[in-house]
Amino acid sequence: MAEEKKTTAPRQIMRYTNAEVSLIKATFKDNYDAFMALRKYFLELPMDTIDRQIIDKLISSEDTLALLRKTYLPDLDAKAPIHQVIDLYLTLDIKDKGVEQSFLAITSREILIKFIDERLAALEEGKYADKTFEIYLSDLTNITGYNPEEAVSRMSARNSIIHHCEQQIAQLQVLSLKEDEPSEEEAKEKKEQDSAK
Repeated sequence: MAEEKKTTAPRQIMRYTNAEVSLIKATFKDNYDAFMALRKYFLELPMDTIDRQIIDKLISSEDTLALLRKTYLPDLDAKAPIHQVIDLYLTLDIKDKGVEQSFLAITSREILIKFIDERLAALEEGKYADKTFEIYLSDLTNITGYNPEEAVSRMSARNSIIHHCEQQIAQLQVLSLKEDEPSEEEAKEKKEQDSAK
């Protein structure tokens, strides 16, 4: 008779582990300059020497690089807690759209994903400053020579890239300020104190 597999529900309730949240806090808490350097990098805005030094420090840690990839370009993760599985296709709203609108949204999302993946790969290779990319944000506003569908996809992708990058910075900022969860022992002590009242 086959044994039944029992899995205990993890204490983790969000897709970032406690170790990752600790890394976010250590890296980004009260570090507005890091957020601004990431914004400049991803949105192809002019970067000065200080911005490049900040990016260099961020990419010197493999853990931080993995965290940036998980944040900016999440993959489906079998170990994620319930309701915390996500990728960039999952957030694509095509439910109430026709085939043509859905196709434009999908092609736009493919551009976003490729753009983010190129930028992350350049950081992982340590060659972000002199890397040549296939997709540039500034090129996406050039619609000359493109049919209307391609032009709409490109402009939609451009706007989605900006919005996505801003959302990820906001997420990191919120998590960097998150209060520490009490340990199991601290939670037990508090429960005992509350019940004694």
